Amino acid sequence: MSTWHERLGNLDRRLIYVFLIVGLLVPLIRPIGLPLVIDPMVRAAYGAIDALPDGSLVVFACNVNPGTEAENWPSAVAMGSHLIAKKCKIIVLTLYADGWMYADRFIREVATPLGYKYGQDIALLEFKAGVQNILAAFAKDPVGAFSKDYKGAALSSLPVMQSLKTIKDVKMYYDIVQLESAKAAVAMIEPTGVPVIAAATAVFAPELAPYAASGQIKGFVVGLAGSAAYESLINKPGRATAGMDAQSIGHLVIGVCVILGNIAYGASRRSGKGGAGDVH
Repeated sequence: MSTWHERLGNLDRRLIYVFLIVGLLVPLIRPIGLPLVIDPMVRAAYGAIDALPDGSLVVFACNVNPGTEAENWPSAVAMGSHLIAKKCKIIVLTLYADGWMYADRFIREVATPLGYKYGQDIALLEFKAGVQNILAAFAKDPVGAFSKDYKGAALSSLPVMQSLKTIKDVKMYYDIVQLESAKAAVAMIEPTGVPVIAAATAVFAPELAPYAASGQIKGFVVGLAGSAAYESLINKPGRATAGMDAQSIGHLVIGVCVILGNIAYGASRRSGKGGAGDVH
Protein backbone atom coordinates (compact mmCIF):
# COMPACT_ATOMS: atom_id res chain seq x y z
CA MET A 1 0.00 0.00 0.00
CA SER A 2 1.44 3.36 -1.06
CA THR A 3 2.11 6.06 1.54
CA TRP A 4 0.56 9.53 1.47
CA HIS A 5 3.73 11.10 0.15
CA GLU A 6 3.98 8.57 -2.65
CA ARG A 7 0.38 9.27 -3.67
CA LEU A 8 1.04 13.00 -3.53
CA GLY A 9 4.27 12.63 -5.47
CA ASN A 10 2.50 10.64 -8.16
CA LEU A 11 -0.47 13.02 -8.46
CA ASP A 12 -1.56 13.43 -12.07
CA ARG A 13 -0.15 16.79 -13.15
CA ARG A 14 -3.30 17.45 -15.17
CA LEU A 15 -5.11 17.97 -11.86
CA ILE A 16 -2.76 20.85 -11.12
CA TYR A 17 -3.75 22.47 -14.42
CA VAL A 18 -7.42 22.00 -13.51
CA PHE A 19 -6.89 23.68 -10.10
CA LEU A 20 -5.00 26.53 -11.78
CA ILE A 21 -7.62 27.08 -14.49
CA VAL A 22 -10.45 27.08 -11.95
CA GLY A 23 -8.47 29.44 -9.71
CA LEU A 24 -8.01 31.86 -12.62
CA LEU A 25 -11.52 31.65 -14.05
CA VAL A 26 -13.58 32.08 -10.88
CA PRO A 27 -12.36 35.62 -10.00
CA LEU A 28 -12.44 36.66 -13.67
CA ILE A 29 -16.13 35.75 -13.78
CA ARG A 30 -16.93 37.12 -10.32
CA PRO A 31 -14.31 39.40 -8.72
CA ILE A 32 -13.57 38.56 -5.10
CA GLY A 33 -11.92 41.79 -4.04
CA LEU A 34 -8.88 40.42 -2.21
CA PRO A 35 -7.16 43.00 0.05
CA LEU A 36 -4.75 45.33 -1.73
CA VAL A 37 -2.01 47.67 -0.58
CA ILE A 38 -3.12 51.06 -1.89
CA ASP A 39 -0.31 53.28 -3.07
CA PRO A 40 -0.34 56.84 -1.64
CA MET A 41 -0.39 58.30 -5.15
CA VAL A 42 -3.56 56.33 -5.94
CA ARG A 43 -5.12 57.77 -2.79
CA ALA A 44 -3.94 61.21 -3.93
CA ALA A 45 -5.68 60.77 -7.31
CA TYR A 46 -8.85 59.63 -5.56
CA GLY A 47 -8.65 62.53 -3.11
CA ALA A 48 -8.12 65.07 -5.90
CA ILE A 49 -11.26 63.93 -7.72
CA ASP A 50 -13.28 63.57 -4.54
CA ALA A 51 -12.40 67.13 -3.53
CA LEU A 52 -13.77 68.61 -6.77
CA PRO A 53 -16.93 70.66 -6.26
CA ASP A 54 -19.94 69.00 -7.87
CA GLY A 55 -20.38 70.08 -11.47
CA SER A 56 -16.72 71.00 -12.02
CA LEU A 57 -15.44 71.18 -15.59
CA VAL A 58 -12.81 68.48 -16.21
CA VAL A 59 -10.71 67.62 -19.26
CA PHE A 60 -10.18 63.89 -19.77
CA ALA A 61 -7.34 63.03 -22.15
CA CYS A 62 -8.22 59.48 -23.15
CA ASN A 63 -4.97 58.19 -24.62
CA VAL A 64 -5.65 54.47 -24.23
CA ASN A 65 -4.47 52.25 -27.10
CA PRO A 66 -4.72 48.51 -27.80
CA GLY A 67 -1.32 47.90 -26.21
CA THR A 68 -2.26 49.61 -22.94
CA GLU A 69 -5.95 48.63 -22.78
CA ALA A 70 -5.52 45.81 -20.24
CA GLU A 71 -3.93 48.14 -17.69
CA ASN A 72 -5.49 51.49 -18.53
CA TRP A 73 -9.06 50.85 -19.61
CA PRO A 74 -10.05 49.86 -16.04
CA SER A 75 -8.58 53.21 -14.91
CA ALA A 76 -10.76 55.01 -17.44
CA VAL A 77 -13.85 53.23 -16.15
CA ALA A 78 -13.09 53.63 -12.44
CA MET A 79 -11.84 57.21 -12.45
CA GLY A 80 -14.39 58.26 -15.06
CA SER A 81 -17.19 56.79 -12.95
CA HIS A 82 -15.88 58.78 -9.98
CA LEU A 83 -15.96 61.99 -12.03
CA ILE A 84 -19.52 61.22 -13.10
CA ALA A 85 -20.52 60.55 -9.49
CA LYS A 86 -19.25 64.07 -8.75
CA LYS A 87 -21.50 65.33 -11.60
CA CYS A 88 -18.47 66.80 -13.37
CA LYS A 89 -18.85 68.21 -16.85
CA ILE A 90 -16.37 66.24 -18.94
CA ILE A 91 -14.58 67.39 -22.08
CA VAL A 92 -12.87 64.36 -23.63
CA LEU A 93 -9.97 64.68 -26.03
CA THR A 94 -7.43 62.27 -27.41
CA LEU A 95 -3.92 63.16 -28.51
CA TYR A 96 -3.33 59.96 -30.49
CA ALA A 97 -5.31 58.55 -33.40
CA ASP A 98 -5.83 55.14 -31.78
CA GLY A 99 -7.22 56.74 -28.63
CA TRP A 100 -10.33 57.95 -30.45
CA MET A 101 -12.10 54.57 -30.34
CA TYR A 102 -11.55 54.33 -26.57
CA ALA A 103 -12.79 57.88 -26.02
CA ASP A 104 -15.93 57.01 -28.00
CA ARG A 105 -16.24 53.76 -26.04
CA PHE A 106 -15.99 55.67 -22.76
CA ILE A 107 -18.96 57.79 -23.75
CA ARG A 108 -21.02 54.80 -24.94
CA GLU A 109 -20.15 52.25 -22.25
CA VAL A 110 -19.47 54.38 -19.16
CA ALA A 111 -20.97 57.86 -19.36
CA THR A 112 -24.23 57.14 -21.18
CA PRO A 113 -25.29 54.18 -18.98
CA LEU A 114 -24.66 56.40 -15.93
CA GLY A 115 -27.11 58.99 -17.25
CA TYR A 116 -24.80 61.44 -19.01
CA LYS A 117 -26.18 63.08 -22.15
CA TYR A 118 -23.82 63.80 -25.00
CA GLY A 119 -23.45 67.50 -25.64
CA GLN A 120 -25.00 68.45 -22.31
CA ASP A 121 -22.78 66.64 -19.79
CA ILE A 122 -19.93 65.33 -21.93
CA ALA A 123 -18.34 66.01 -25.32
CA LEU A 124 -15.52 64.50 -27.37
CA LEU A 125 -13.36 66.92 -29.29
CA GLU A 126 -12.14 66.34 -32.83
CA PHE A 127 -8.75 64.66 -33.22
CA LYS A 128 -5.79 66.82 -34.17
CA ALA A 129 -2.23 65.57 -34.52
CA GLY A 130 0.73 67.01 -32.63
CA VAL A 131 0.74 66.37 -28.90
CA GLN A 132 2.91 69.28 -27.75
CA ASN A 133 1.42 71.83 -30.15
CA ILE A 134 -2.18 70.88 -29.42
CA LEU A 135 -1.76 71.09 -25.65
CA ALA A 136 0.13 74.37 -25.95
CA ALA A 137 -2.71 75.79 -28.05
CA PHE A 138 -5.34 74.41 -25.68
CA ALA A 139 -3.62 75.90 -22.62
CA LYS A 140 -3.42 79.30 -24.32
CA ASP A 141 -6.89 79.34 -25.91
CA PRO A 142 -9.04 76.25 -25.20
CA VAL A 143 -11.97 77.66 -27.18
CA GLY A 144 -9.91 78.35 -30.27
CA ALA A 145 -7.79 75.19 -30.19
CA PHE A 146 -10.71 73.04 -31.40
CA SER A 147 -13.71 74.05 -33.47
CA LYS A 148 -15.66 70.79 -33.85
CA ASP A 149 -16.50 67.67 -31.92
CA TYR A 150 -15.77 64.17 -33.20
CA LYS A 151 -19.10 64.10 -35.02
CA GLY A 152 -18.35 67.32 -36.87
CA ALA A 153 -20.75 69.48 -34.84
CA ALA A 154 -19.67 73.02 -33.94
CA LEU A 155 -18.51 73.14 -30.33
CA SER A 156 -20.44 76.37 -29.85
CA SER A 157 -23.64 74.35 -30.30
CA LEU A 158 -22.90 72.04 -27.34
CA PRO A 159 -24.15 73.24 -23.93
CA VAL A 160 -21.28 71.52 -22.07
CA MET A 161 -18.80 73.76 -23.89
CA GLN A 162 -20.49 77.02 -22.84
CA SER A 163 -18.73 77.06 -19.46
CA LEU A 164 -15.28 76.88 -21.09
CA LYS A 165 -13.89 80.34 -21.77
CA THR A 166 -10.28 80.11 -20.59
CA ILE A 167 -8.05 77.37 -19.20
CA LYS A 168 -8.84 78.69 -15.71
CA ASP A 169 -12.35 77.27 -16.10
CA VAL A 170 -10.88 73.75 -16.14
CA LYS A 171 -10.70 72.37 -12.61
CA MET A 172 -8.72 69.21 -13.44
CA TYR A 173 -6.82 67.65 -16.32
CA TYR A 174 -6.95 63.85 -16.19
CA ASP A 175 -4.63 62.05 -18.59
CA ILE A 176 -4.48 58.34 -19.30
CA VAL A 177 -0.99 58.76 -20.56
CA GLN A 178 1.33 57.76 -23.23
CA LEU A 179 4.76 59.01 -22.26
CA GLU A 180 4.80 62.09 -24.49
CA SER A 181 1.30 63.16 -23.44
CA ALA A 182 2.23 63.08 -19.75
CA LYS A 183 5.32 65.21 -20.28
CA ALA A 184 3.33 67.62 -22.44
CA ALA A 185 0.63 67.94 -19.77
CA VAL A 186 3.26 68.71 -17.13
CA ALA A 187 4.91 71.28 -19.42
CA MET A 188 1.79 72.93 -20.86
CA ILE A 189 -1.18 72.40 -18.55
CA GLU A 190 0.22 72.20 -15.00
CA PRO A 191 1.92 75.67 -15.14
CA THR A 192 -1.51 77.26 -15.77
CA GLY A 193 -2.58 76.15 -12.28
CA VAL A 194 -4.82 73.31 -13.49
CA PRO A 195 -4.04 70.18 -11.42
CA VAL A 196 -2.93 67.18 -13.46
CA ILE A 197 -3.65 63.58 -12.46
CA ALA A 198 -2.56 60.60 -14.51
CA ALA A 199 -3.00 56.89 -15.09
CA ALA A 200 -0.23 54.94 -16.80
CA THR A 201 0.96 51.45 -17.60
CA ALA A 202 3.56 50.08 -15.21
CA VAL A 203 6.32 50.39 -17.80
CA PHE A 204 5.98 54.19 -17.78
CA ALA A 205 6.04 54.49 -13.98
CA PRO A 206 9.82 54.89 -13.45
CA GLU A 207 10.07 57.74 -15.94
CA LEU A 208 6.97 59.56 -14.68
CA ALA A 209 7.48 58.99 -10.94
CA PRO A 210 9.66 62.12 -10.52
CA TYR A 211 6.78 64.30 -11.76
CA ALA A 212 4.52 62.73 -9.15
CA ALA A 213 7.17 63.15 -6.45
CA SER A 214 7.58 66.84 -7.33
CA GLY A 215 3.83 67.44 -7.21
CA GLN A 216 3.56 68.32 -10.89
CA ILE A 217 1.31 65.28 -11.20
CA LYS A 218 -1.08 65.43 -8.23
CA GLY A 219 -2.16 61.77 -8.34
CA PHE A 220 -0.80 58.79 -10.21
CA VAL A 221 -2.52 55.45 -10.88
CA VAL A 222 -0.05 52.86 -12.18
CA GLY A 223 -0.89 49.62 -13.97
CA LEU A 224 -3.48 46.99 -13.20
CA ALA A 225 -2.70 47.09 -9.47
CA GLY A 226 -3.32 50.84 -9.35
CA SER A 227 -6.58 50.45 -11.25
CA ALA A 228 -7.72 47.71 -8.86
CA ALA A 229 -6.83 49.90 -5.88
CA TYR A 230 -8.90 52.73 -7.32
CA GLU A 231 -11.82 50.36 -7.87
CA SER A 232 -11.61 49.41 -4.20
CA LEU A 233 -11.63 53.07 -3.15
CA ILE A 234 -14.85 53.74 -5.05
CA ASN A 235 -16.24 50.34 -3.98
CA LYS A 236 -16.85 49.21 -7.56
CA PRO A 237 -14.81 46.06 -8.30
CA GLY A 238 -14.30 45.62 -12.01
CA ARG A 239 -11.86 44.25 -14.57
CA ALA A 240 -8.76 45.33 -12.66
CA THR A 241 -9.97 43.74 -9.42
CA ALA A 242 -10.81 40.55 -11.32
CA GLY A 243 -7.37 40.53 -12.94
CA MET A 244 -5.53 41.06 -9.65
CA ASP A 245 -7.67 38.40 -7.92
CA ALA A 246 -6.91 35.90 -10.69
CA GLN A 247 -3.22 36.73 -10.52
CA SER A 248 -3.14 36.31 -6.73
CA ILE A 249 -5.06 33.03 -6.75
CA GLY A 250 -2.90 31.71 -9.59
CA HIS A 251 0.22 32.47 -7.56
CA LEU A 252 -1.36 30.85 -4.52
CA VAL A 253 -2.17 27.63 -6.40
CA ILE A 254 1.35 27.42 -7.80
CA GLY A 255 2.88 28.17 -4.40
CA VAL A 256 0.79 25.51 -2.65
CA CYS A 257 1.76 22.96 -5.30
CA VAL A 258 5.46 23.77 -4.86
CA ILE A 259 5.21 23.50 -1.06
CA LEU A 260 3.28 20.22 -1.13
CA GLY A 261 5.66 18.81 -3.73
CA ASN A 262 8.65 19.63 -1.56
CA ILE A 263 6.99 18.18 1.54
CA ALA A 264 6.22 14.95 -0.32
CA TYR A 265 9.75 14.77 -1.71
CA GLY A 266 11.28 15.39 1.73
CA ALA A 267 9.10 12.71 3.35
CA SER A 268 10.02 10.28 0.59
CA ARG A 269 13.72 10.95 1.08
CA ARG A 270 13.43 10.39 4.83
CA SER A 271 11.64 7.07 4.27
CA GLY A 272 14.53 5.97 2.10
CA LYS A 273 12.35 5.39 -0.98
CA GLY A 274 13.31 8.48 -2.93
CA GLY A 275 10.92 10.36 -5.16
CA ALA A 276 10.03 10.64 -8.78
CA GLY A 277 12.38 13.57 -9.08
CA ASP A 278 15.24 11.96 -7.11
CA VAL A 279 18.61 12.28 -8.77
CA HIS A 280 21.05 9.39 -8.36
